[in-house]
Amino acid sequence: DIDGVKGLQLRLMAGANVVTSLIPPGSGLAGVAQSRLNIECGSRTVKGVQPYIEQIGLKFAPRKRYIEWVKEKSLH
Repeated sequence: DIDGVKGLQLRLMAGANVVTSLIPPGSGLAGVAQSRLNIECGSRTVKGVQPYIEQIGLKFAPRKRYIEWVKEKSLH
C-alpha cells in the first residue's frame, strides 16, 4: 500500500480484500510504494504483512482455497 502497513490496515478494515505492492527487500522496486515505507526491513513481503492482517482479525486464505474460489467464479 502506498501509505505503508498502516494504510494497508485501514483499507482492509474498509473492505479491501487484496494486498498489492508486495516488494522483496533489496529488489530496488520501490516505485509507487515509496522506498521509505517498510520495504528494506521486509515489512512489504507476504510474511511481513501477516502480523498486520492478523492484528485486525483477518487471516490469509490458503492457496488451495483461492484456486477453488477462482474455479467457482469462472463457472458463473
